[in-house]
Amino acid sequence: MAHEAAIQRAKRAFEGRCVFTGLTGVDGMHLYPAGPYPEYADDPYNIFTGVRYVHSVTGRACFDKRADGSERPVGERIWMLRNLTHDDMRETVRLRLDLFLVSIEALTAETEKKDYGRPIDEKVLRGGEGDWWSSALASVGDEAHGDVSSSIRGKADHGDDQRLVVAPFG
Repeated sequence: MAHEAAIQRAKRAFEGRCVFTGLTGVDGMHLYPAGPYPEYADDPYNIFTGVRYVHSVTGRACFDKRADGSERPVGERIWMLRNLTHDDMRETVRLRLDLFLVSIEALTAETEKKDYGRPIDEKVLRGGEGDWWSSALASVGDEAHGDVSSSIRGKADHGDDQRLVVAPFG
């Protein structure tokens, strides 16, 4: 699989947990997509971890796509990583993000890398109609409660698997 070594390093850095939900069973999410930015594709600092429905899903807002189905610009992805990550993951996410951005800004002056604006579909990401957290609720079961515009609040025991439960954003 392409970029597998870098993805595995990123998974270890985030202890195999989604940076947005804290759940296990994650994919590697490229901050700078591998297609248009092959020079960053194998850099583990360009890869963050996310469960499938947060990473890339058809017909919904996610890390890769806006609610309207268009590609999410890198600046919006950066904003999401700075502002929507799980409380337990935020410090590590921001540190790795900042290290990566400083390293690439030393190499290039592309304006997109400095445009960290709010996503145009922020309302959807935060829990508006068709929000991306609905799948999270379905995946953790009845233990989840509160508004689906959620980050994570506590753990629910699922046999041997400890998963985090979805709870409202502050």
